Amino acid sequence: MQADNTTGARTDERRTMWDRERAASLLAKCEKASDGGISERAFAERHEVARTTLRSWRERKAGLDTEPALVGFFDSQEGLAFIHRLLSLVHLIFCQAGPCGVDRVSLLLRLSGLSAFVGSSHGTQHTMSVAMSREIKAFGQAQRAKLAPGMREREIMIGADETWLTEMCLVGMEPRSNFILAEEYAASRDGETWQTVVEESVEGLPVKIVGVAADEGSGLGRMIETLLGVQKAPDVLHVQRDLWKALGQANRHSVKAPAKALEVAEAHQESWRDRFARHQAGDRPVGRPPDFERHIAAAEAAHAEALAEHARVANDAESVEDAIRTLSSAYHPVDLATGALRDVGCVRSAFEQAVTTIDLARAISF
Repeated sequence: MQADNTTGARTDERRTMWDRERAASLLAKCEKASDGGISERAFAERHEVARTTLRSWRERKAGLDTEPALVGFFDSQEGLAFIHRLLSLVHLIFCQAGPCGVDRVSLLLRLSGLSAFVGSSHGTQHTMSVAMSREIKAFGQAQRAKLAPGMREREIMIGADETWLTEMCLVGMEPRSNFILAEEYAASRDGETWQTVVEESVEGLPVKIVGVAADEGSGLGRMIETLLGVQKAPDVLHVQRDLWKALGQANRHSVKAPAKALEVAEAHQESWRDRFARHQAGDRPVGRPPDFERHIAAAEAAHAEALAEHARVANDAESVEDAIRTLSSAYHPVDLATGALRDVGCVRSAFEQAVTTIDLARAISF
């Protein structure tokens, strides 16, 4: 007898675990049956649902603090389906494709009043977010297996870098399509680990990696140039940083000597002009006066030469700094003024012009 009672209790317990949509459908049918004269007991027996469960559903619905018309729709089977579809889109657009977290979704549900009809807690929304991520990954894997055999062969570049959230993640993507090829957590970022991640990411795809865009990390560099043996497209940020480190101080120092020479030339010129002015005012020491015109002319010539040299060096220094800054736009595949894609020749020309400016100015001034 004890075993039978336990089994019955477990059966009753399972019956209390009602799906929300099913519960909404049964409640709507129960309310309609009541209007038709069918008792709650009879309805409960016919649909094998406890009367206490039906009453709890009714009490919950009656206790919702919102407009009756909204309760009538959103607490129906159709209304719940609409909320779940809307919530799925919110997660997809704002959390998966966008930068929002699940707490923002919870806040949206509370402020909109939809939390009366669907769970808005962090745990509930986190569970849904994890489930959606799992489904997206499964869908991607299925589509990859289905579509890869029909792809035409192509050469691709990969953009690779490490990112950190809770731990290090190695990420590789194809920049033209914005397709994420690899997104793997790893304990190391050495060349061999990177090679494994990249090669597994293109396994089964009719593609050939011809280059990798990356920063100056030693592991990435070894993977690209030694293990894969492909072209490395440097991260322009780190190229600029290294150029500033190599040339910045020397560039600033190159202006100091011409600036000092100009200061001395200006002081020498003003000194002779001041002596000449005092001589004309009657302040004349004993002896033959100097040839003021000759000395002033020589001082002015020296000043003009120092001024020209300072301007030249300062202009070269400014050109170097501008050229380093220009690398970011010169290296960009899109014309930042028009938004049009730039061809290889245009990018090469702008890049070589910036590098030539740096080399020429550095050779002359340094």
